[in-house]
Order: sequence, then structure tokens, then C-alpha cells
Amino acid sequence: MLAALASAVRAEDAKHADPGQPTLAEPHVSESDREHWAYRPVRRPQVPVVRDIQWPRNPIDAFVLARLEERGWQPSAPADRGALLRRVFLDVTGLPPSLDEQDTYLADDAPDAWERLVDDLMSRPAYGERWGRHWLDVVRYAETNGYERDAIKPFAWRYRDWAIAAFSADKPYDRMVLEQLAGDELPDADTESVIATGFNRLGPWDDEPADVAQDRFDQLDDLVQTTSLSFLGLTLGCARCHHHKYDALSTHDYYRMVAVFAPLERSRDGRSELDLPALAPAQRAMLAKDAAATAGPRGYFLHESSANAPATHILLRGRASAPGPIVEPGVPAVLAASPPPFLPPGDYTTRRRLSLARWIVDPANPLTARVIVNRVWLYHFGTGLVRTPSDFGILGSEPTHPELLDWLADWFVHDAGWSLKRLHRLILTSSTYHMSSAERPPGKGDWLAVEATN
Repeated sequence: MLAALASAVRAEDAKHADPGQPTLAEPHVSESDREHWAYRPVRRPQVPVVRDIQWPRNPIDAFVLARLEERGWQPSAPADRGALLRRVFLDVTGLPPSLDEQDTYLADDAPDAWERLVDDLMSRPAYGERWGRHWLDVVRYAETNGYERDAIKPFAWRYRDWAIAAFSADKPYDRMVLEQLAGDELPDADTESVIATGFNRLGPWDDEPADVAQDRFDQLDDLVQTTSLSFLGLTLGCARCHHHKYDALSTHDYYRMVAVFAPLERSRDGRSELDLPALAPAQRAMLAKDAAATAGPRGYFLHESSANAPATHILLRGRASAPGPIVEPGVPAVLAASPPPFLPPGDYTTRRRLSLARWIVDPANPLTARVIVNRVWLYHFGTGLVRTPSDFGILGSEPTHPELLDWLADWFVHDAGWSLKRLHRLILTSSTYHMSSAERPPGKGDWLAVEATN
């Protein structure tokens, strides 16, 4: 019955694939489209001057206090030391302090006691486990495939361990992006960076699809959606079958991204997923077949078997059986008035993913730094400066403190060198983080600073 249904769908789609039928025209991207707040270049604003010069400990506080003072409000009093201790332990490690740790900190009256505590917590293995888990949630980490049989993804746990180790070692965020998207294509590719590309293979996999060609594009759709949501805060997946209804994202943009990932292949034997030696492509190519169950660590990742990329077509109505015009790899036009150059193929791979990853982490990209600093803020305060962390588009929330968001994004890239631990430290040592969350009676003319984001 399923085969008959698939055949009927293919027959219907064939009508739409007729060369005589009109094809989808790419809409013009106007300058007004590029004026959306998230698409504008990041510019570091001046730290505001505030009347209460005693309260701010760092620029975060100046931006927050300036907003409060505009409304005639005052920041809340600091939380007591015990509450702050529990707060920072749970935020940084996910674990409460032990009784001995409480006693030690509460007895420490040194001026730098808090700063030393923050540094100590970020040096613990639990920090990488806590923040690695946040990231695994963002990138749809799972160790099974879903669907009826829900088979195990072999060695997927190596990607989990890579993420934990990356946070623990404070691997720069731009390097984390490069490794996850294209760790095998980096000039210094190694076992660690190849394992990181497990990011590309974490989605669900149907080991017995009704329509093999359609299922293949469903897998590519998973990659496009996860990449655009995780790193860019874009709902590009909404443009698979038609131009995005709200954002300046076209179906052409979507399939340009599909073309980036189209050369990737899944190692499998029928219904069984296969792992691979976690080696750079050049090393793997030199292996004899009988030397591949002894080549060192095994990994769970997609791979490119050739430097020659397959043609990528726009799929009319999003159906694999209705191919339209061919598109080349690229990025959303609204984010690049001049399309960034893509590298020529290398000896073993197309280097399309490396080209995309380098564009994503280019400091000129308006989204990447904004998205990650907002995610970190979200996990510390319970809500982001942008309350839709994976949607910076038209239907997403506008930032409550746009100047603070841009200051943080620019500082993160140019001062902190993409260091997440430095970003944590800046937030955790601010007066804003230290405020009490206790409810206060109305009519006092003040409020929680986090409520100033309403």
C-alpha cells in the first residue's frame, strides 16, 4: 500500500517537474530587508553613563542600570551569600554545593572570594558536563535513530565527550563551529576534529523508508535546519517548499545550503549503521580495507567519498521526484550582499562545509556572536536578551536590550577571543547576576532588573 501511495505521489509530482511548467523565481532582496535588526552589522555601542556610579561592576551593569534609570526604577538588593552560592553552583556545574563548600565560602571574607569561586567552578569537570549538555540539547543529540526500531547510533557518545571536553578546555567557540561542521576538511584535521563532525549525523534516521529519495532529502533538511537554527538563529527550514512567509529567505537560499551538505554520505549496511575510523580523509584513504575494525578510535559521522559534488536541484513543492533548476552552494542572500567565495574542491572532499563554516564564524557575520551570547545569557537568567534563542527573524522577539546584546557580541569576538569561560565570568561577576530574585512589595519605585526587559 505504501509503495502504491509513493508511486501516486511521484506521478503527481512529475507534472510539476515538467520543463514547460513555470519555475520558482528568486525574490529580490532589498536594502530594507537587510535593515532587520539581526541582519545589521554588529557595532559596539558606547557604555552608557549612569547616575549611580557605585552599583555597576562592569559594562553589563551599566546597560541594565541605564534602562532602569530611564524608568525611574532601582535595581534589587543583592541576594544573600548563601543564595548566591547555590545559584552559581547550579548554573555552572548543575550541582548544589556540599556542606563543606558552603562553610568554606561563607567563612571567606576576602574581597576576591567570589571571583576565585567562579574560576574554581569553571575548572571542574562538572562545568563541561553541565554546559556540554546545554549544547547537546541545541544540536538534537541522541544516541538512537528514532522510528520503529530506534537502533543505537554506534560511537555517537564520542561526540558527546567531544562537546564536554571542548567546554572544559574553553575551546574558542569559532573553532568549535569549524570542527563540528567541517572538522575533516580543516588543514589540521585530526581524530578530535573528525569526531566533532558527528554533529552532522545526530538526526533521526529511518532505516527502511517508503521513499528512499525523499528520505535522503529529509536527512539533508535536518542538517540545514539544525545548522541554521543552532548557529545563526534562522528558520531557514521554512523555505524548503516555498519562499519563507515572513523572513527574507528564499527557497533558493535553502537549496544553496542543501548543496553544501549534499556530498555527505552515511556509512551503512542495509538497516545497520556503520562507524568509521576517526581519521582525517587523507589518512583514511591510505588505509587498506583489512586495516580499517585496527585504525584507532572509531567515530560516528558522515563522510564525503569524493571531491566531486553531486548536482543539487531545487525541489518543486519540496518533493525529491520533482527536481527544478540546479543551484550552487551558497548562503542566504539577505546576509551577504556579495556572495562569499567557496573554496575549490580539495584532494578528498568538496570543502563546501569548510567554506560555509568559515563564513559563519567570520566576525562580519551579524548573527553568530549574537546568537551564542544570547544562549549563554538565557541559561544564566532563565530568559534571553532575545527571548526566541533560535529565531532571530521577523517573528522572533526583538532584543530587550539591543545595545547590551551588541556590546556583548562584539566584546566576545574581539576582546574575549570567542572564549565562553570569559563570557561566563563577565556575567557571573556582574551586579546584575548578584541581585535577589525575591518578590518585593509594589509601590516602592523599583523592580528586578530582569523585569526591566519586559
